[in-house]
Amino acid sequence: MTMKRSDKIIAIAMALGLAIAMIAAFAGRAEATTSGNGFQVAKFKIEIEGTQTSTWHRAVEAADECGISDHSFGREKVSFHTTKPIYVDATHMPGEFNPQMFATGTLGIPATAKVQRNFTPVITGPAKTCEENGGGAEATKPDCGTRTVKNWGLNLDYARDKKDALLLSGKGSETDPYANCPGDGIDGFPWLLVEGSGHQGKYIYAEVSQDELFDPKFQKWIAIGHGSAKDSGSGWWSKTEITYSVSFTRLHK
Repeated sequence: MTMKRSDKIIAIAMALGLAIAMIAAFAGRAEATTSGNGFQVAKFKIEIEGTQTSTWHRAVEAADECGISDHSFGREKVSFHTTKPIYVDATHMPGEFNPQMFATGTLGIPATAKVQRNFTPVITGPAKTCEENGGGAEATKPDCGTRTVKNWGLNLDYARDKKDALLLSGKGSETDPYANCPGDGIDGFPWLLVEGSGHQGKYIYAEVSQDELFDPKFQKWIAIGHGSAKDSGSGWWSKTEITYSVSFTRLHK
């Protein structure tokens, strides 16, 4: 059947009306997260993963011919990731120092950690036999190796004194999974390195731009944190390095 010209005009008008209605509806949804004063609200899925490595070395020289020198060394590697994604509602006000992403200021995130630690004893006995160095108990065998910790926790905070910066730390409530595998002087598991060498507020941040984080054109944003620290004490030194990522995926309400 041939369509009359009047029918065509009515059909085109209906199509245009539907298109305009769809555009208006989309615009309404897009503007729903931003009020007239620039206040913004967004929902994100957050996931974290990272690696921390530490090495340490003892440097104890024998005080005299009857003494013992100790040049033992070890290494630890911690690989961690969020056990499951965390979902948060974030708010952002123009001119605000950092967005309000976590209701309590700190976001506690359950994580799984794979801890690998080894230790090599390098101990040299006395140069000569002395009255006070004879005998001694048998050394306890180290229990080094790989451990998986599933109920470990991470803390994620927005910095108080640095704009666009996130700070990640590990909850120290978790006990050391090793009974006899030394980790002398290191910022090792269950802790994560949060300050660089010398400390004094040299925090290791992951930079994330607020403007881009709350821009609907960006659907996913990944913030990278990286830093290292060297430390030493009487008869030992250590170095720790950490790299981690915090990913934000925008969720449509």
